[in-house]
This record gives sequence, C-alpha cells and structure tokens, in this order.
Amino acid sequence: REHNEKAYNIYYILNTLFLSMDSTNNIDLSAKLGIDPVYFLPIDKLKDSSGRIIIQQFTYGDPDGKTNYGNFMDMFYRAGWRVSQNQFWSNVSSTSGTPITIYTNKPLDEHADPSDDDAQNALNDYLDKNDIHPTLAFHRGHSYWLPTSIKQLQPSEKLVFVGSCGGFQSLNGILKQSPGAQIISTKQTGVGDLNLSMIQRINLELQKGRDLNWVRMWKGFTKQLSGDNRFADYVPPYENLGAVFLVAYDKLQEKEQEKADSKDISVSKNNEPQ
Repeated sequence: REHNEKAYNIYYILNTLFLSMDSTNNIDLSAKLGIDPVYFLPIDKLKDSSGRIIIQQFTYGDPDGKTNYGNFMDMFYRAGWRVSQNQFWSNVSSTSGTPITIYTNKPLDEHADPSDDDAQNALNDYLDKNDIHPTLAFHRGHSYWLPTSIKQLQPSEKLVFVGSCGGFQSLNGILKQSPGAQIISTKQTGVGDLNLSMIQRINLELQKGRDLNWVRMWKGFTKQLSGDNRFADYVPPYENLGAVFLVAYDKLQEKEQEKADSKDISVSKNNEPQ
C-alpha cells in the first residue's frame, strides 16, 4: 500500500535467493540480481597491473596463532616458494606459474613490545607506501581477533577467507570494508588444519592460472576433508546467502539512488528560467 521500494527490494532478493536453492529452477543469481558471479571468481579480477596476485594474511600471537603461522610457513617453504622476512612480517612468493605473493604479519605476543598491533601496522604501512593492494585476505585467528582483521581489510579485496569460529556472523562488517567481496566463512567451528588445506588448494589453483570454480573446488574439499565432520560448518561463497543478500541489496539501493538523482536533475532543469 505504501509502495515502499526498500521493502520491494528486500522481498524480491529473498524470493530470488530461496528459489535459487532449488537447482531445477536454473536461476543465475549474478544475472538476476545484477551482482558479480558467486559460483566462481575469475583469476583476472585478482591480478594487479603487473599480473601478480597479492594476498594478505592476518595472524595473532596466541599459542594457536603461532602454531598456524609456523605450519603455514613450513608448507610454502616445502613447496619451493621463495621466502623473505623482517622483524614484523614475512612474505612467500611463487617461483613458477602465476606470480603470487602472500604477506603475513608475524604472530607476536599481544602484550610484548613489539606486539601484534605493531607488526600489522608496520605491514599495512609498507603496503600503503608501496601502493600494494591485496585482492585476497585470510583471517587466521580466533573469533575475538576477527574485528581487528576486518578493520584492516581493503576495498580491493575480492575474496575474504574467515577461518575463525562463527565468522558467518560478521558478513556485514566485512562487506562494509570490502564491498562485493566473496566470503568463505564458518557457521560454528573454525579449524586451523582445515583452513590451511583450503588455503593451499586456493593458491594451487591460482598458481596454475585457473579461475576459482567454487562448485568444483568444494566437491574436492568435501572429498579431501570428509574425515573431519567440522568441515560441514564451512560455507562457500555461492551458499553464503547472507553475503549475497547484502551485496544485492546494496546494488538495488544504488540503482534507486541513481533514479532519484536523475529525477532531481530533471526537475531542476525544468525549473530553470527560460
């Protein structure tokens, strides 16, 4: 009765999302809602002007964080990636295939001097001064560290991997920092070993020059990680309907604002003295 455009948009998106959950409806969410594809992430969207993919990883200095950092560095060292580091951060770079560099702050004790904050700030300053903009971000820490990681996300991020417990509840905060980003999150429990296996596969796909085909990759993850029932808590981008809803809603709001602005301009021109 009130012709509330916001209400129309909300129910239109919800109806589309619910119908899309039945594959027999053959609904293309990206086409229907005017958003980027959610079933895959093109590799070209992740490359900078030189063709390199930049990834930032956030780590923390509690015991689990230090263990995760050590396992991460060891995995890439054994894979033959080039490793360099300084007092505050490390980076690993691929030596074959697609050029990829992952920057990760060192997991320093939060109560020490220097601390986690010092390490992350030093890395962020370096990235800013050198005009380096990550397109993927990995949060590797407990849920209570997640707000700190979210504050540091850049608008350039196209994929945000949230490996902490309950990351599903932080979608809005992530999308405010990185509008339109695809999100991998957990409904309940995040597990360090599972996170590392998924990160390894993501990087391997990119190194081979492939798009991130989430449907195919998730089938592979399900087969590889089925021995740990906690993997069922992980949500791929195409099933992350909360994130898809928020992105689609913002898109429709932008269109409504464009219509309103266009109408205002038209009225203004008609009211100009002849």
